[in-house]
Amino acid sequence: MLDRILQILHPMTRTYVVFTFVWILSTVLFGKQPAQVENASHIVFENEDFAVVPLGDLGDSRLENRSFSGLLVFRGSSGPIESTTEVWKFTGPQRGSESYYWADSAKADRLTAFSGRSHGFLVVSKSGERLDRKLFAADLPNVFKESVGYDIQSIADLVAESEHGMPPGETEQDRARAALQDLSFKSNWISSSGTSAVTPSPLVDVTARTVGRSGAVVQHCTVWFVPLAWEDDKHHWKRFDQFSSPTSQSIPVGQYKMWANHNGQDGTKSTVNPGDDHKPTKSIDLDVP
Repeated sequence: MLDRILQILHPMTRTYVVFTFVWILSTVLFGKQPAQVENASHIVFENEDFAVVPLGDLGDSRLENRSFSGLLVFRGSSGPIESTTEVWKFTGPQRGSESYYWADSAKADRLTAFSGRSHGFLVVSKSGERLDRKLFAADLPNVFKESVGYDIQSIADLVAESEHGMPPGETEQDRARAALQDLSFKSNWISSSGTSAVTPSPLVDVTARTVGRSGAVVQHCTVWFVPLAWEDDKHHWKRFDQFSSPTSQSIPVGQYKMWANHNGQDGTKSTVNPGDDHKPTKSIDLDVP
């Protein structure tokens, strides 16, 4: 019955009906909206971790005195938007026509000023996550900015799905959740690295030793690693440059799965978080099947 009704509606009306249905269902399943976006009239997606809101919706008079923190996603040309004290531009790799900014306790009028320039959305974290501005610095190593970009794009995927009236799948939601955790991990590492204007290198020299069941070192293994958010995507798997054992690789601070492969068989995937001890080096043992 619902399908027949949707078929006769104008496409824009049909999209709005779907958005409204998703919002009602999400409210029932996940409870009250986050305080930042409560009273927003067109939340296009919501789960227990995030809410996705069109920037134009923040012009509602009930929201004008509120501040917002979260990921700004612009699809299409956004024009020249420069970083400010409350809106930071991501200087790493972009994807297609998307551009990304992080709003840090930014006022609604500041954000709605952007909405007339392009199609923009705000992805609000219900945990109220706030990040260290240095995480978006232009002078960080490219490999680190690439890893931050993976996290940002994982969260931006919530917009890509929901703006077309389809709630993101479980994989996309899980990936966005893990990506936010990794951004928080990176941000905390930077924040605890001191108040100097120069950020220490966010790269850790990880040395992996590959060992068999007996505890003996096994040679000629390949060692793989992948950001937690992308564990299920082989396109994001990366390999240490040299065979073991041991073998070392410079890896950005963050949260990963790492494992050894010997003769085509994968060992147990272990969670490894370079930077969790704030040391420039890290040594690990990986099981070999």
